[in-house]
Amino acid sequence: MPAGAAHPELGYAAFVAIKFVGYTAGARFLNAWYGKRVNVWLLGGIRTLVGMVVGAVFYATMTAMSINPLGVYIFLIPVRILEWGVVIAPFYDWTLRDRARVLKYSATGTVLSFVLDIPAGIVGFISAGVWVC
Repeated sequence: MPAGAAHPELGYAAFVAIKFVGYTAGARFLNAWYGKRVNVWLLGGIRTLVGMVVGAVFYATMTAMSINPLGVYIFLIPVRILEWGVVIAPFYDWTLRDRARVLKYSATGTVLSFVLDIPAGIVGFISAGVWVC
């Protein structure tokens, strides 16, 4: 049993911290791509909070439906695209004048989210003793 298994909240905190840092870095790219200066810490924090709330509901739903892990990740693709779109649009394209661009960057953010699952999941598992996501 890993040393942190008695404290799963530490694993979750580590998971969230890695996601926050990654999403904040992603916000820097969005600023460059859109040519705007949005507060990257704010955007990273909002994206992290959206992920925490939606992730909790998504996890509970998938668990109740007994979906296998591959199925979970397949269902997670459109959810994450929507999450990113909901975060990107208010900061960069409130009127949705360029929906294709919002969708493109939402898809890019979705890839970032999946990439961040790897170190976040590993650190969360090591520190908590269970997979957090």
